[in-house]
Amino acid sequence: MNFLKNKTFSLTTICGALSIFTLLAFNIPFFNYVLHNVEEGWNAWLVTVSLVLLMIAANFFFYYLLAFLFRIVGKIVLALSLIFNAISIYFINTYDVLIDRSMMGNVFNTKYSEASGYFSFSGVLYFLLLGVLPAVLLLWAKTNYGSIKRFGANIGLSLAAILVLAFGNMSNWTWIDKNATQLGSLVLPWSYTVNTFR
Repeated sequence: MNFLKNKTFSLTTICGALSIFTLLAFNIPFFNYVLHNVEEGWNAWLVTVSLVLLMIAANFFFYYLLAFLFRIVGKIVLALSLIFNAISIYFINTYDVLIDRSMMGNVFNTKYSEASGYFSFSGVLYFLLLGVLPAVLLLWAKTNYGSIKRFGANIGLSLAAILVLAFGNMSNWTWIDKNATQLGSLVLPWSYTVNTFR
């Protein structure tokens, strides 16, 4: 923690690092599904690389918007999402579940005594190493939020990247739509966020 005490990080750096961490730590099952279900060849590479870039851009957009507009409250929400991501990826990896609407309904209707039986030592490691530790680092890091001009540029660039990647893959929309249930249930943090509201 000492290296964070005297160093200030730009919000751009924090959100970029957080986006890449989210991709690598929580979305391997998503990309395993993509690689095992997309047709082989050039299109498989196009879909996979596009989804990697799209996920980084979308997460950056969401993280930056939330942290810039709501400051410490936004960082607390992001820290909580890291913890929820860690719990979700534990269940996805350990029990091979999909975090869909029915799963979220089960989560909200399950008693603590029943749910606690699913946790193990490896679950605690997921919770601490992938959830609590990065959440503490995020909250501890001094942040330079930058100017409104920088905010507009970062939001504009990330939104433009999302649109370019989405429309550049119009030929793959049918494949994405066909696999939407599985893809939407594996992509974190969007799976539990969207399906909680659903």
